[in-house]
Amino acid sequence: MDQPRVISEKLTYFPERKIGQESHGGIVFEGSYEGRSVAIKRLQQANVKLVRKEIESLIKSDEHENIVRYYGVEQDLDFFYIALQRVPEDILIFKGPGRVRAKISDMAITKLLPHNIYSITNRCDAKDWQPAERLVPGQHISTAVDMFSISCIFSFCITDGRSHPFNTHDGRELHLNIIENKMELKFLSHFPEAEDLISKLISNDPKSRPTAANVSIHPMLWKSDTRISFICQTNSKARKDLNSTFSQALNNINIGVINSNWKNTLDDLIKMDMQTPIQQRCNYNVSSILDLLRLQRNLFNHNDEKKKLYQDWKWGECEDLESYFANTFPRLFIEMYKIIFQYHKQDKDFKKYFDESHNL
Repeated sequence: MDQPRVISEKLTYFPERKIGQESHGGIVFEGSYEGRSVAIKRLQQANVKLVRKEIESLIKSDEHENIVRYYGVEQDLDFFYIALQRVPEDILIFKGPGRVRAKISDMAITKLLPHNIYSITNRCDAKDWQPAERLVPGQHISTAVDMFSISCIFSFCITDGRSHPFNTHDGRELHLNIIENKMELKFLSHFPEAEDLISKLISNDPKSRPTAANVSIHPMLWKSDTRISFICQTNSKARKDLNSTFSQALNNINIGVINSNWKNTLDDLIKMDMQTPIQQRCNYNVSSILDLLRLQRNLFNHNDEKKKLYQDWKWGECEDLESYFANTFPRLFIEMYKIIFQYHKQDKDFKKYFDESHNL
């Protein structure tokens, strides 16, 4: 029978309503704490060190927006019962207006490091989410393991759980491919920004992996208005000197269109707009990447006018236009970003895109 078990005046749980089990032996049940619906994590009294460690981590991270709330702990003769904000998985993805946020629920798998300490000695059982240095005994372990793991989480989220960077589709176990550095990133071909970041995060060399601060400003995570600003500023920089090495590097980007004619790939509405007298005066060279950037800049700047001019104009906001161009020419943005990084990352107009103190 599905009867609640009362542990204390504050805490009750349902032994028949199991909602999860963790690698360290903890079992999670539906329950309530002080009248609030919560997840109750039950851990054996023999795991007192683990319980203390988890509670310590939860208390120190209380109110952090990326970690579940800790409400309290009760115990009986056999078990500890930790009351937590209820989430369905170890990592919960919240989607809100213009924002996606992740929350960690299993703090038993964490290790709180003092400031400026980067070495780790404990090991983890989740082999498919760990880098080679953690799977092979005797290797130096650092916080770079977390960056490898976050790449697997990114891949999971991007593909709704269907893909993993080391799934080579040949029946081999993932952790063996990780040890032998056999990866497969074709599933990211439609999202080159993600391919660029994840390929760096899964590097077999821990020292070459980006830091969390590096990841936070990578274009994979940029909002649409940031991408639009970057495109417009890149166009302006290039047009100051069309013969510069920088401008020529942009013009040499291969966007994979037939006969180098990007106009043929465009939506018919944009093609029609390009035939108007005003647009014809722009004299676009349809084989020039610089002119493709100029076209984008002009459409971003005049999108409101286009909506009034054409009843069937498909792009209500500049963000819609930016998304259209990103899908039509998927490699253009990341290649443009790499060139800016090479030539102008210290320029005042671009420094904010590469400064870890900026929130993009």
